[in-house]
Amino acid sequence: MYKSVHFDGSRLLVDKNYLRKHDIHYFSPAYQGYDGFPLGDGDTAYMIWNTRRSIIFHINKSDAIDFVPDGRFKAWSWESEEKHTAQVHCGQISISDGMPSFDLLYLKEFDECLDIQNGRITLHSMTPFSSWDCSVIASHDRKVLIVKVKSESPERVARKIRLEAWGSRSFYHFYEQIVQDPSKRLNDTEAGKKNGCIYIKRRLKDVCAVSCIKVVGCEFEPEVLNHHTAELTLSKSKATAFTLICSTVVSQNRDLDPVEEAMSRVNTAFLNIDSIEAEHEKYWRAFWDKSFVHLDDDYLENLYYLHLYSLNCCSRGKYPVNALGGAWTWNSDVRNWGHFYHWNGQQTFWGLDASNHAELLENYYDYRFNMLKNAERDAQEVFGIDGAFYSDISNYNGYQAIEPDTVRNLTVGPEIALDFYRHYQYTTDFGFLKNRVYPIMKACVSFYCGLLKKTDGRYHISDGSTSYESYWNLKDSITDYCIIKTLFPAFLEARRILGINDAKKSNYADIIENLFEMPTTCVTFPNGDQKTILSAGVKWNGDAVGMGEGTYPWSPFPACQLVSIFPSGLIGLKDIGTKYYNLAIHTVRFILDMEFYKSGEMGCSGHTPIPQVVARLGMKADMIPILKSFVQKYQAFPNGFMHYLDNRVDNFKDGTYYTRLLGVNENSTAWDRVHEKSEGSRINLSKNDFIHMYYEPSSNLFCGINEMLLQSYDGVIRVFPAVPEDYTAAFTLKAQGNFLVTSEIFHGEIMYIALKSIGDGVCAIEMPWNCKIKIENGKKEIPYVKKGKIIRFKAISGQVYLVERCEYPLNMYYTNIISANKNSEIKKLGSAILGKERQF
Repeated sequence: MYKSVHFDGSRLLVDKNYLRKHDIHYFSPAYQGYDGFPLGDGDTAYMIWNTRRSIIFHINKSDAIDFVPDGRFKAWSWESEEKHTAQVHCGQISISDGMPSFDLLYLKEFDECLDIQNGRITLHSMTPFSSWDCSVIASHDRKVLIVKVKSESPERVARKIRLEAWGSRSFYHFYEQIVQDPSKRLNDTEAGKKNGCIYIKRRLKDVCAVSCIKVVGCEFEPEVLNHHTAELTLSKSKATAFTLICSTVVSQNRDLDPVEEAMSRVNTAFLNIDSIEAEHEKYWRAFWDKSFVHLDDDYLENLYYLHLYSLNCCSRGKYPVNALGGAWTWNSDVRNWGHFYHWNGQQTFWGLDASNHAELLENYYDYRFNMLKNAERDAQEVFGIDGAFYSDISNYNGYQAIEPDTVRNLTVGPEIALDFYRHYQYTTDFGFLKNRVYPIMKACVSFYCGLLKKTDGRYHISDGSTSYESYWNLKDSITDYCIIKTLFPAFLEARRILGINDAKKSNYADIIENLFEMPTTCVTFPNGDQKTILSAGVKWNGDAVGMGEGTYPWSPFPACQLVSIFPSGLIGLKDIGTKYYNLAIHTVRFILDMEFYKSGEMGCSGHTPIPQVVARLGMKADMIPILKSFVQKYQAFPNGFMHYLDNRVDNFKDGTYYTRLLGVNENSTAWDRVHEKSEGSRINLSKNDFIHMYYEPSSNLFCGINEMLLQSYDGVIRVFPAVPEDYTAAFTLKAQGNFLVTSEIFHGEIMYIALKSIGDGVCAIEMPWNCKIKIENGKKEIPYVKKGKIIRFKAISGQVYLVERCEYPLNMYYTNIISANKNSEIKKLGSAILGKERQF
């Protein structure tokens, strides 16, 4: 049988329209905002859907924030409800001809398409009395939304474009408690018209946000209807073609009005529409060219690219995306779970370095670094020690909630520091290491050193600690064990690279060597076998915490044992054959068989990194079933967005929440009743008003796919470490050490490995076969050093290295292009669906 590859010696050969295979089609309108299509310019995000009479664009922007005064805040206190820093929407656009032109009752044709390759949404609709054709882009370069519209009707009609903003409560704790004050944020809005434009202005505590619209190509009459609404009425006609241009600008000084800047943007865009279209296509092509993933499973691949697409639409602004709704909220200012939660928030950015899209997490590093002074102050004021304490809960002011369920959760800052360090490992940016990574690492190491005390020859944390989201304070916690065992060696390595050497080094090494032992416990598997697995920690009586012991919140964070594998990286494929690897395998096997594959309990909800864990341990037989199960559990929306709840067993789209009403005179929190479910005044709230996407599940799916294809967490490159037997795939991804790695596997056979070195350094690869390394397009062979399965060689910046199988050098393969057809269908994976089927 002849063999072929899709590689020309320097790059993968891919059809330039390959990603059109991942178009998503709605053959019926999305009438719910959470089912809408996402579009954005990197900062301003638009959720787009239909009513039965209109096309809707809901506008969010990362820095449109209603700030509260600086200082610590209370995340759960009743008296603080609706007094939290909150992102707010910047307006909503509706386009209508005054007829039910998108009503299923009258539709003859409907096709709305999300084209992620080109960052474009198109819509075609036809009824007996109307037709609509729209094309929509959001320009990253010019920061404008451009909507091209053609509309026809047998009779002359007046089409209207409305821009409005109706502020609301945030409903951060809608599922437990709300303030019954519907006047919240109704007095901050001003609608206006000027020079043929209409605009909405929201003047918040510290910022002023303006959305401005201009329409060209037809005659219209602007009108301000009220403080919240402005409208353009187009002249009556049977047919019209026009272009709508919108821009949203936020001034970080509420007294500086950005109306003129917004108007300037839309006017400039009007003069350059053709060039903007060309720029837009070029921008998206350059974005996708930075990495590539091709899988045997089209549906999984589709979701992989959708995750990257949506983040590129919204993760380039001043502030990082909130994992709990992102920029894709759709119902006024409703932002349930509005704080920035560390465990959930970090997940949004996992895998982006590996996908070679570090630009999508720059604002996250800015946010966390800018918090350092507050974290240092909290360490002094709360614990009386030097260093930095990062709480699990913070806000966009950069201040933290210091509460009983956060104050003994000590691993947040160290995990952030490790994320910074891993970013350095991917980029080898010495300036970033020196100016950002090291200060945070030093502060977090100092914090641990202030808490660790040596007794009986072992270091333990004074007064104990908790795992995530837990009130149960343990003598020794596995989360601290794993993070200390990872952070301290990384810190010593950073010091070596920076040339820092002082007497404290021996103390750091002593802590690494003599830390308390890794906690373990014993469980009985369904077949009756008893095995030792990782435990959440050790109780104060010296007993290990049993698997599933305790009741939330007086229990460990579910599945916290997995932190030993991911994100800490303490245990992985590098440890095969050791007792720690076996402990990890038994732990994960028990969790998968008893929880994930069965019930989808909280321990393995959408914010548990099960796909990455399975990949890191090389559990090949579980990899694809886990990914597909993740999709069917958590992909709740036809646009590909996910929810952290298992949508098969929790029908969160129906029913009501039974919610406590906070009285106007209730000014003091009764902490012993803060989560009670039966006392006090109650009201039923419709679940439908609070549904939105969550980034945690899609981030874990995305990162898990990366880890299945390529790992380099310990400095050794492993290609296809967790793909199943007989699998076919190809990729170009980033590895630590600043290498772009390309490889292909065909029915389980790895064909070649190619690396482009972005900087100088030593490259280490775990080899699947005997190899030769060639440069200069295969004309020159270079030497390497081999120890066991790992080869090492010195890499030079800009050079491409081809690692060939000795018995099958590249010139023995035929060459093909990876091609695909543009999708025009609904896609399904079990109970999950991408797209909307025709319903008329």
